[in-house]
Amino acid sequence: MKKNVKIFSGILFAFLLIISAAGCIKKSGSGAEYVDTTGTRGLAITFIKNYPTDNYMVSQGEEPITIMIGVENKGAFPREGDLSKWSDVKGAEIKLSGFDSNIISILPSKKIPNWNSFPGASYVNPEGSFDTAEFTGNIHADKVKVDKYEPTILATICYPYSTKASPAVCIDPHPFDEQNNVC
Repeated sequence: MKKNVKIFSGILFAFLLIISAAGCIKKSGSGAEYVDTTGTRGLAITFIKNYPTDNYMVSQGEEPITIMIGVENKGAFPREGDLSKWSDVKGAEIKLSGFDSNIISILPSKKIPNWNSFPGASYVNPEGSFDTAEFTGNIHADKVKVDKYEPTILATICYPYSTKASPAVCIDPHPFDEQNNVC
């Protein structure tokens, strides 16, 4: 009985070894070489909490202000080979607006790092990447002519992007039939 169990165990082990080895064979054209990534978003920006703070009490002189923007690359760009098309572009530009530049002096735009250090979503990194852009400046109290100044600061990001589209195509095999065929 023990001999039958040993033979059965040996055959079972050999069978499992053959199956696992067959699963490791790389077949050309199977998609094993390239895993495509997709996404519905490109770069997304948000204000970092408390930068700027909700209230500034300014009575005289200048009060420093810091604005921090979080930038997430949620798209698939850039992929390997994409950067050669955009070699002259260094990154994205974030612009601030919505405030009186006489009252708040801050540089209106800032570049985020180049694409090489800001990769998109991929098989290895499905979440994409994250970076921040910091804007510093001053609030000039002597130029505020009202009791309360409440600007709405707006951040806008402009960036080059590339994507692949796979449109669905419907070809009517009999376009001159009297019936209206819908694909």
